[in-house]
Amino acid sequence: MVRLLKWLAAALGILVLVGLGMAAFMYMSFRITPPSLQGELRHADVLAAGISWKFDYYLTDDLPMDAPIVFVLHGSGMNGSQIRAVYGYHFDLLADEYGLLPVYPTGFDKHWNDCRDGADYEANVRDVDDIAFIRAMIEYLAANHQVNPERVLVTGLSNGGQMAYRLALEAPELVTAIAPIAAGLPVLEESNCRASGKSIPVAIINGTDDPVNPYEGGPVSILGNDSRGRVNSSAATAQYFADLAGHTGAAESRHLPDTDTDDSSTVEVTVWSAPGLDEVRHYRIVGGGHTVPSRTATMPAFLVGPTNADIEAADEIWAFFQRVSAVAGERP
Repeated sequence: MVRLLKWLAAALGILVLVGLGMAAFMYMSFRITPPSLQGELRHADVLAAGISWKFDYYLTDDLPMDAPIVFVLHGSGMNGSQIRAVYGYHFDLLADEYGLLPVYPTGFDKHWNDCRDGADYEANVRDVDDIAFIRAMIEYLAANHQVNPERVLVTGLSNGGQMAYRLALEAPELVTAIAPIAAGLPVLEESNCRASGKSIPVAIINGTDDPVNPYEGGPVSILGNDSRGRVNSSAATAQYFADLAGHTGAAESRHLPDTDTDDSSTVEVTVWSAPGLDEVRHYRIVGGGHTVPSRTATMPAFLVGPTNADIEAADEIWAFFQRVSAVAGERP
């Protein structure tokens, strides 16, 4: 019995150390010094599905008419401010240059109620209506700023990427395109989403060395918590959306330039594109971890795997959005 208690104490100590490591990871990753920006960060709240929700958004100077909205959704245990930093404040920089409106909401109890049926966080247990939250934010922004509610991109990391999938499956009329990172579609038997059968453009960014969301599919595990169930492989997830869009021809694949040879990773992109069909892109980050590819916001590799620095995820996502939504190029 004494030996068992010692073993349990040691195991608990390890979990505490891992937890502290995760806390340190959050601090290091999200305390990035913001770049020089032209506009201002604003804070707002909306009432949706009986819940008061908070969100931040970056309002650039001289926001153009018909500006697109870009929702950036955080991962488990994070908030809107932290995911803004994880993307290296890059959507704010893009806002200053191109006139988009980046939005950084915070989910219920810092989680999103995505498609994973067995997840044990409160947003899922209580079946929180996150889609109503997204809808309410769109209505608020359309009423208070000159944005186009029909030009909406949703990107997100991990749990945020999973929420982007939910929007694409259940509410494609709300969003123009999605760009999930470090997330694979849950296997059908463990998903509670009801797919509408309507396609939208999708860009998926996943690392082959992701220690949380397995690139080749399988159980998702965070500090031993496997309630999030199993996901499809990254390739199968991309193929699902390509099939949904009606693509029958072969996809085109290419290697992107390895501009940073010190990041231990490279990028391969596969594209399904045909006239009249929604574009689907799949970024295979070879050697990449549970991270947002960035040249400026590198995460601790010992916790989440390597961060690819060959591409800036926000730039790739914005270029994709411009292409699929016919967004104008540089501001006049």
